[in-house]
Amino acid sequence: MPDETANTDDTGPDCRDDQPGPWDWRQTMKLLPRDNKIEKMDNLGWPETSEDVKLKVERGEITPEEAEQKAKESGWPPFARKPKFFEPSAPGIVLWTPEMLLGWIGNRTLKAVYRHYKPFYQNIFVWVQNQYIYLLEEKKTIVWFHPKKAAGNHRDGHDLIELVATSYPDGFLDFDGRPGEFVDLEKEMPLLKSHLSGGLISALGHPSLLYSANLRITPEQWMMGEFRIDPVLGGVLKGPGYEFTNVQFFPSGVLAAYKPDRSQDPGRLEYRETDAWMSSMPKQTEYKAVIVQCLRNAFPEGMPRIYPVKERLKIIKTILGEANTHRWFKNMDENDADSVETKYQSFGRAIDRILKDNLISYPGSKPKKLREAVREGPTAAP
Repeated sequence: MPDETANTDDTGPDCRDDQPGPWDWRQTMKLLPRDNKIEKMDNLGWPETSEDVKLKVERGEITPEEAEQKAKESGWPPFARKPKFFEPSAPGIVLWTPEMLLGWIGNRTLKAVYRHYKPFYQNIFVWVQNQYIYLLEEKKTIVWFHPKKAAGNHRDGHDLIELVATSYPDGFLDFDGRPGEFVDLEKEMPLLKSHLSGGLISALGHPSLLYSANLRITPEQWMMGEFRIDPVLGGVLKGPGYEFTNVQFFPSGVLAAYKPDRSQDPGRLEYRETDAWMSSMPKQTEYKAVIVQCLRNAFPEGMPRIYPVKERLKIIKTILGEANTHRWFKNMDENDADSVETKYQSFGRAIDRILKDNLISYPGSKPKKLREAVREGPTAAP
């Protein structure tokens, strides 16, 4: 018997489907070139969607500016999303990654640092020029890989791209959608190493010992060690008998060594307020004393007021290391937002209690004079 499912029609393949899905006409239209044979969807009287407008920009039929104006008139969210450079959060950047450090060395501007700082590039979309051009006289889109000036009267196409994390030495997209690149670490290293080994720039790193807290790297260790940037381990300093990973730098020394652009305000890059440590630690449980000592080593001048709070907790968690934070983050499911939020809330409450007992003043706690009086004894209280 003949196979009834076999295709016996020579005109084409059998397109039958036991579970047919809906026909995506709009997606099909995206795959077809727009020329004189295919009328624009607008002529059919269908309402124009944001995807239609974005497609026009991709093909060069309209500019990104025209698309943004259309979004505004239609009540849509903007296509491109730019970071908000708000001053209160800038002091929260207490530690700089190697990428942030190189961004500053190469450009000496705030934006050059922020591009490599997750809270600023996360959920940011930019228009990026693509390989399409729209010929204004012929009114059609073509692919063009030659110099754009040779294409005659045309309009460039643009794709809407989301910014992602950067990693030295790879290139990246900047906030304006243009390609960015890092300065050469090998060329910058002699001067940078002199600042680090001389003590002008300070840094923290995670030692190779399992479950150890992050430690300040000494000038002698910088002098004897070799520094590199690893895509997984971050900054790595390796010397005779020691190795630090996830090396991060304090910006105050960087700003002193590499002067900022005069058009920028260098103070916006440093934390402005700190809460001083008490002259001696109060009697407390061992794990609390270890936490306080780690934080005092990292911030000997006082505990900086870091905002937003979630970023503050992440920085403190990084400084303390896994051994000193395990009690709060054990069994945390990184893919469960509720689990992560619950763990960080518990950690935050504990850190607040610890800091209030070890700082002369702390936001939301008793005034400085009263706290000093309480520490001195009841007879000294006003």
